[in-house]
Amino acid sequence: MTKATSNVSRFEAEGRATFDRWSVSMLYGDYAPQPELGYLTRREGLLGTASVKGGGELGDIRRSPMGP
Repeated sequence: MTKATSNVSRFEAEGRATFDRWSVSMLYGDYAPQPELGYLTRREGLLGTASVKGGGELGDIRRSPMGP
């Protein structure tokens, strides 16, 4: 937030959820120009991720009906 105008120059929001073994998240960012860093225009972006936790169900391939 700029002190002179009280305008927000950078903003990020994130949401996360977990369902059993599944995890998802979404991140939104909105950034004002930062010429001192080489960013001359306003930027915004959206990032999503998802993951699944394994439970060790693979077992031993030597004992698998499909193995030797």
